[in-house]
Amino acid sequence: MTRQGLHRLLRDQHRLAARAVDKGDYAAMAILLDLAHAVQEAGLTQRQREALYYVYDLDMRQADAGEAMGVSREAVAQFVLGALKRIIKVYEKWAEGAE
Repeated sequence: MTRQGLHRLLRDQHRLAARAVDKGDYAAMAILLDLAHAVQEAGLTQRQREALYYVYDLDMRQADAGEAMGVSREAVAQFVLGALKRIIKVYEKWAEGAE
C-alpha cells in the first residue's frame, strides 16, 4: 500500500460505504473492515485520529481542520502524514505475513 493509495482509500471510504449498504457489495465491506482494523492496529495518537476525522470523514481542508483543532495547517498535515505512515506499516506487515 502506498501513501497515495491509502489517501485515495480514505478519501473514497464514503463511496465504498454507500456501495456496501446500497448494493450489498461484500468486497467494499471487506475493504472497509480491513481499513478500520488497520487504523486501530496502527496505534495512532489522539491528534492523528482527530486530523484523519476532520480531513477524511468530514472532508475538510487541512486549513479548516487546523482551525477546528486549534493548530496550524502544517500541524494537521504532519498529523495526517504520521497517521498514514503508521497505517501503511500495518498493511506492509500484513503483506509480509501473507507471503
